[in-house]
Amino acid sequence: MRIVLKTYMAGPRGSAGPGDVVDLPDAAAAELLNTGKALPVRDDPQPAEETEIEEAIAPQPEAATVPRKRGRGRGRAR
Repeated sequence: MRIVLKTYMAGPRGSAGPGDVVDLPDAAAAELLNTGKALPVRDDPQPAEETEIEEAIAPQPEAATVPRKRGRGRGRAR
C-alpha cells in the first residue's frame, strides 16, 4: 500500500521523512494510518488530504555559566 508519511520512519530498508511517498506491506501501512503518522495515497500522485508535517522543536539550551574568578592569594606561598 502506498502512503504519505507525516513523520520520520527508519528501518532495515532505509529511512524516509515527512511528505515522502512509500510503498509498504498492508499491515505496516495500516498501522501507520491508524496512528495518524501517515495518509493514504489516491491513484493520482497527490495525497488524499493536505499533509501536515510534524516538526520537533528543541528547547533552547541553558546559557553557559562563566567560571568564577579565583581569589588573589590562591596558589601563592605566604
